[in-house]
Formats: sequence, C-alpha cells, structure tokens
Amino acid sequence: MPESYLVAVVVGIAAEVAARIGRFWLYRKPINPVINVIVVFGLVMGGLSLAVPALGHITVFLLAWAIGYGYEQLNFTVLHWWDFPGDRFLIFEGRQACAISVGALWGLTPLIVHQLQALLP
Repeated sequence: MPESYLVAVVVGIAAEVAARIGRFWLYRKPINPVINVIVVFGLVMGGLSLAVPALGHITVFLLAWAIGYGYEQLNFTVLHWWDFPGDRFLIFEGRQACAISVGALWGLTPLIVHQLQALLP
C-alpha cells in the first residue's frame, strides 16, 4: 500500500497542478486540494489500484468512476469545495456533464497508478 499511496499522491499533485494551470476547477479554500490529494487520490484511488490484479481493469474503472461521480455530486450538493468555472469542464457543459466527465477521469486514476507502480524498481 505505501508505494501505491505515494504514486497516487504524485498523480494527484500532477492533476491538481494541471487543473490550476488550466483553470479546470477552482477551490474555495487552499486546504481542499490538499485533502483531495491525500484522501481521495492517495487513500481511495491508491487503494483501488491494488485491486486491479484481482478485479480487472474494467471493474476497477467502474468502481472508481462511481466513487468519483459520487464525490463530484457530493461537492455540488454538500461540500462546495470547488467550482467548475461557468459549470464547464473542457467541452462538457452543466454540472451533470462535469460530474460524469470528471468521474471518468477518476475512473482512470487507479489504472494509471497501477501502471505507474509497475514501472517502479
């Protein structure tokens, strides 16, 4: 778990830096991306990456997408930690489209972590 956690945190940092540069989403408080990287990227997606050999890529993708989609919806309805400027993400418009498309990126995250971890010595 420590390796997958660290790889997931690095992936999370890269994603958050890209989001900040591209203004894909904007956080309301500076602590929120830190929590996101440590908990959701590191613990949740890093943990899910360990399930790839047992469950397979498609199952892990679907589980991570569901978690990510739910997390995005939770943000819209309860957390209010980040906003998508103009309720847009890339070519997707509206909160539902943002949640679905970013959910797909969450779905890819444990797969990316799994692949990157396999490259470690």
